[in-house]
Amino acid sequence: SGRKALPVAGFEAALNGLFQATVLRPTDADDDALLAAVHLVVARSRAETPSPLGAGPCPLLDAFGIELKVPFPLNLVLSTAAFEQYSQLFRLMAVVHYALHCVKVAWFQLSRSFTGKRGGALSLPTSVLSMRHHMHLFIATLQRYLVVDVVAVEANRLQGRVASATSMEGIVAAHSAFLRACTSKMFLAAGGREQHRTLLEVLGQAFRLR
Repeated sequence: SGRKALPVAGFEAALNGLFQATVLRPTDADDDALLAAVHLVVARSRAETPSPLGAGPCPLLDAFGIELKVPFPLNLVLSTAAFEQYSQLFRLMAVVHYALHCVKVAWFQLSRSFTGKRGGALSLPTSVLSMRHHMHLFIATLQRYLVVDVVAVEANRLQGRVASATSMEGIVAAHSAFLRACTSKMFLAAGGREQHRTLLEVLGQAFRLR
């Protein structure tokens, strides 16, 4: 079992190196130090569970998580439970981002197929081209909804609540409300499981276009 864990550990180390090298660095030194402490993990529920590597995009992204060790009293806000919720948000946004990438790659491949033919273009059903177009529009709109209409809006509300908080309890409550709102609007709460499952099935169709 030890030999099976090595590829995952190596992938996790490479993933964190890539993340820290490419992420946009904050100008504030304290914020940058906090970002540098973020660790991406590739977890398995049990030791005997097969490695997510090579199992496809959804199993791999579903194994991703975020960890961050912070001192007291920050750990009251950025708790283990909070980072589990952040991991759920991260996983969904990663799936959406990868689905959009697959749709773009599909268009690039179709374009090369058309332009690479001499004496006649490659004939593809109009339904295929239409499906790719509508899929691209759907995923791009979904991505904007998640980033702008959910995360950005709720983060702005969080900043206002934190600024007006008069106690640590108020800050913790504001952060908890932020996470509840995000998970609910992104179909990750208990009442949105059917919508979340359907959303993943639709995004899975984009993976097959690549």
